[in-house]
Amino acid sequence: METARSERLVVAGVTLSIAPLEHGDVATVRAVFDQLGELSRTRRYLSPVPRLTTAAATALADADGFRHHAVVVREGPGRPVALGRLVRTEARRAEPALEVVDDWQGRGLGRLLLRRLLADARELGIASLEGTASADNRPVLRLIRHELCPSEMTYDDGVVSFTAWVPSRAHHTPCGERHIA
Repeated sequence: METARSERLVVAGVTLSIAPLEHGDVATVRAVFDQLGELSRTRRYLSPVPRLTTAAATALADADGFRHHAVVVREGPGRPVALGRLVRTEARRAEPALEVVDDWQGRGLGRLLLRRLLADARELGIASLEGTASADNRPVLRLIRHELCPSEMTYDDGVVSFTAWVPSRAHHTPCGERHIA
């Protein structure tokens, strides 16, 4: 089952489009990576990554809509400004990842992208998310706490690991107001 919906969203007064990443779209993966500064790359990949190897770019573009689901946010007719992905680690569990280019960080795009991934996870039958984030990436940790309502968060050697349930309801409810049935 693939979630093939495209939609428009408005962030900071700018209309953006969000749609599934086409399988093998290495150019978009590279374009987003190239717009990430050194700190953003280190936080995203949990180590310094000065350049994206061909093998890494190919793997990141290997989206099939089920095992590896990815969406791209574009500004205007084509400039990619963010990528979000869900990579299954088990039948009903996936690891989420976000990349928001530096000049779009701090505008709420990451929150909207994560909400889209939660909706897509529900449609794909994913029940839980688990992943890691750099312990010094305070904006992402706030996003995880507020949007994912993790059932578990642990810290080890500069990395925060988290587990969160995908809410069964389609509308967003802040973590303090969520009730898991």
